[in-house]
Amino acid sequence: MSFDPNRLKQYPSGPGIYLMKDAFGTILYVGKANSLNSRLKQYFQKNSDLRAMIPYLLEKIDSIETIVTNSEKEALILENNLIKKHKPKYNTLFKDDKSYVCIAINIKHSFPTLRLVRYHMRSKRDALYFGPYPNAWVAKQTIQALFSIFQLRQCSDRELQSRSRPCILYGIKKCTAPCTLQISKEEYGKKIEEIIQFLKGNNTKVFKMLESEMQKASKKCAFEKAKMLLDQINTIKKLLERQKVETKFKYNIDCIGFFRLKEDSMITLLSFKKGMLVHSKQYFLSQHIENMKELLETFLIQHYLTIPHLPEVLLVPHLNTPLKVLETILLEKRKKQIKIQTPVKGFKLNLLKMANQNAKANFEQQKNIDLVQEKLLFDIQDSLKLKNFPKRIECLDISSFGRVNVGSLICFIQGKKAPHFYRKYRIEKPQDDYGAILEVLQRRIKKAKLEDLPDLLIIDGGKGHLNVAAKVLNESNITTVDLIALSKEKSLHTKGLTRECVHSQDLKNPLFLDERSAELFLLQRIRDEAHRFAQSYQKKRTQKQLIYSQLDSIPSIGPKKKKMLLDHFKSVANLKLAKIEDLEKVKGLSKTNIAYLLDFIN
Repeated sequence: MSFDPNRLKQYPSGPGIYLMKDAFGTILYVGKANSLNSRLKQYFQKNSDLRAMIPYLLEKIDSIETIVTNSEKEALILENNLIKKHKPKYNTLFKDDKSYVCIAINIKHSFPTLRLVRYHMRSKRDALYFGPYPNAWVAKQTIQALFSIFQLRQCSDRELQSRSRPCILYGIKKCTAPCTLQISKEEYGKKIEEIIQFLKGNNTKVFKMLESEMQKASKKCAFEKAKMLLDQINTIKKLLERQKVETKFKYNIDCIGFFRLKEDSMITLLSFKKGMLVHSKQYFLSQHIENMKELLETFLIQHYLTIPHLPEVLLVPHLNTPLKVLETILLEKRKKQIKIQTPVKGFKLNLLKMANQNAKANFEQQKNIDLVQEKLLFDIQDSLKLKNFPKRIECLDISSFGRVNVGSLICFIQGKKAPHFYRKYRIEKPQDDYGAILEVLQRRIKKAKLEDLPDLLIIDGGKGHLNVAAKVLNESNITTVDLIALSKEKSLHTKGLTRECVHSQDLKNPLFLDERSAELFLLQRIRDEAHRFAQSYQKKRTQKQLIYSQLDSIPSIGPKKKKMLLDHFKSVANLKLAKIEDLEKVKGLSKTNIAYLLDFIN
């Protein structure tokens, strides 16, 4: 630790934000405090903070910067903004705050339909949004049920305008064919209103409307329509059968549950609409530095400043920040009053206890999954005779097509994908796979810090590829990384039960794992993910290369003017439709350039 605790006397005692930085000026942690001086002293007092991650943080601190604010409310908002901007290593950033799965109804259209969308705060306001849903599967099930019940159109707006006869969905009674006006706008509008009421939670009203329509149809002897309405009622009842938990409150409530064991925590969010539990969502957090109250405050700010719809009441455990301060922040930012309460008795306390019980149950389930994954990684270590426990595994793959060579490096941590550590490499000079692996690995190691190195590095290839990678590691004096190469038997690139050769410098002969073993399945999954990532990048590069190659044949048009033309016309296809007046509008083109371009176009 290079930070001198004696300097703490210089820090202010008022409310504000503190930013802990390392020797390179990188922000490690952002925190808030009512008294900056007192809070910072707590970090450096012996036995005052027993959280396991604190010693690791203190070792790296070189300087502490403070920002004084006028109030605790300002400090909370500023802390949230700085965490989102800098993404400090020791802060928790809830990734789901970017966008949410919602059902959208484009109400401005003559014949609206339902769409599954990702809701952002910048989403268009010409639609009604319902959600957020705990995952896309739940939202898809709801949409499919509503399409089936109300027979809405499922085509795009363009298809709706261009169709001259109904599609097959009309023939199998899955659509009312508004494209050919088989249904009036008024009747279609009634269906949309029923759906809106249903998604708002007014299920009783929807049942009454459908039952009334069924009775009318039956009296008019329209038995086919009456049977269809009866089927809709039964389908809705089945859809709602899953929502067993109900409350006596007929307004929207969110309830936050929390469970923590050592350095791992689980936050569970239960959402009640019109007294009925509509969904729950879990957030598992591992090795975080915040205590329970700090973590919950971070979650509340990040989550409720971005979701499309706020509940009327939010039930939470005890927090450091006064609840009125949090209410004021949400009112100012979202223009809606929300009551945040910590119940001490009654039915609301029971809801909070239920959320805590769910958090504990979800935590235990997650830990069981983690234990299974951990055992699998131990089995891999044992089977492959590795020095390290393979907590972080990276896999390198090369993809080539013609003159386009690219490399990919993907990362798995604790047996799970870690896409934020994925890397793409553009290989400019044409070379074989060995040369490409040499270049990519050298570039990877050059930028790596000691703690960023993998425990296990997998090369997609054979013994020769393994030797190239081993040479790079030896030249860089890296002895802490286990290295293997994985190749399909007989160079088969088919999925399924195939024998795989595992090459290692510590093994004289290739190792063949059981085709049905979980260890081999995980290694294949990692290798196939690297292959997919490399191929997708290679296809993009190849497509770009092909676009430019069409312009290579035009005399007097160099790289800068090629880029200028593509920026202006957006594609070669659009350029081929251009006339002389269009070309004259492009700044920087001479008469000679235009003449050659016209020859190319014609």
